[in-house]
Amino acid sequence: MLRDKTESKPGQKRSSSVVIVGGGLSGVSAALKLLWRTAFPLQIFLIDPHEEPGRGVAYSTRDLEHRLNAPARRHIIRPGEPDHFPRWLSNNAIAEGWPGPEDGNFVEAFSPRWLFGSYIQSELKAAVRGAHTDVVFKHIQQAAVDIKKDGDGLAVGLADGEWLKADHVILANGVFTSSGGMEVATALEDDSRYLSNPWKEGIFESLLKAHDVAIIGSHLTMIDCVASLERRGYRGSYTVVSRLGLMPNPAYTGEPWHDFLADREPPTTALSLLKLLRTEIASATAAGFNWQAVAASIRPHIGALWRTASLAEKRRFLRHLQSRTLGHSAPPSAIALVERAVREGRLTSIAGRVARIDICGERLGIHLRPRGATSAIYHQTDRVIRCIGFEYDWSRIDDRLVQNLLRRGLVRPGPLNSGIDADENGAIIAADGTLSKSFSAIGHPLNGSAFYESSASSALREQSTVLADRLLPLLEVTRSATPSHMEAIYDDR
Repeated sequence: MLRDKTESKPGQKRSSSVVIVGGGLSGVSAALKLLWRTAFPLQIFLIDPHEEPGRGVAYSTRDLEHRLNAPARRHIIRPGEPDHFPRWLSNNAIAEGWPGPEDGNFVEAFSPRWLFGSYIQSELKAAVRGAHTDVVFKHIQQAAVDIKKDGDGLAVGLADGEWLKADHVILANGVFTSSGGMEVATALEDDSRYLSNPWKEGIFESLLKAHDVAIIGSHLTMIDCVASLERRGYRGSYTVVSRLGLMPNPAYTGEPWHDFLADREPPTTALSLLKLLRTEIASATAAGFNWQAVAASIRPHIGALWRTASLAEKRRFLRHLQSRTLGHSAPPSAIALVERAVREGRLTSIAGRVARIDICGERLGIHLRPRGATSAIYHQTDRVIRCIGFEYDWSRIDDRLVQNLLRRGLVRPGPLNSGIDADENGAIIAADGTLSKSFSAIGHPLNGSAFYESSASSALREQSTVLADRLLPLLEVTRSATPSHMEAIYDDR
């Protein structure tokens, strides 16, 4: 049932309304910009079923070994204040359960991700307290399951059957689990030997007596798992299976190589960029630099290169450059534990694809085909941890909201089968090709479509700024009444 419970009283200022669907870092980044910058009547609704907005998947893990993959100085939320998070850490780390870095340098520290989530929460609470008196923020602790057109705006369907009207909706619904193209025996769905959620509290203690563990996926989640097990004293063996057999590089904290793209025509093809990178890496290595210094110098240009590239070149870029050169890096303390297990002969890596996981007596069996092999092998193990990452192809996502958006034609999959189609300002492109005036996106829905990188805090800071620049003038004009029937969790202003 569609309800609008706002009552317009004589002389009362009419408010515009924004509904943000998703309460992870993307959604909260959008909310922060609106709270900081709005100086007219506005109602901001954040729809997320979790109790604590701002954490999402990445910042919900309480394990202190699960670290940020960049130093604290690079996690900038407040524009112009690069030292704000390090200062917050120095004042709050102990209270949050982390003794802090051994050298006391919070600026260069790779903080536990839980603490960054706590920092985001503190920033949201402060923004609500300091917002303009005519700005109202409400967290609706439910899931959004549908969105439909409603006049010039939209209506968001909630899990309890209510509909929330909005002048503008910002889609920030985060990440979705990928199947990885593998089958898992039905009997394993509730079997403690198959761990499908590597961030569930207490799972690592249950693995300490296992003789061997297979980890499906070799990216940052795998690093989390190995680091957690090693810190707990696990001395068994690991078999890591992934498509390419590549692992993340340690985070580079040194000086970047010179900005070799600043004074030249930018490369227009993936091949020309690859050749340029190889030339610069050779020069940097000869000069005593780590090759990652070259990757660090090119990252600020990737967004512009992505926007101007053709679809064919974007595909080539993803195929040949993303994983090998410009993928996410791992925190030094965690990668050191992985490297120790490799040196001790306890961690081996297999490049290949997993077809099926089933039960083999007291153990589990993995059917996999090594890369380049003509036949499959059968690997047995005591435990399996699923670390295969997230699904970005919206046509494959099993989620009620996603499926309803596609069914209604409010969104269409991105041209590279990653995320949804949108312009560089975050305005969503509907199935019929029209650019929406009332529907925008930020974060993961735009990953690999409008933007190459759409999950890092720096990317979200830029996207939320662009979004606020575009929306605030429109919302100030709209000033339509909006529903306000939910209770706020942040009403302590």
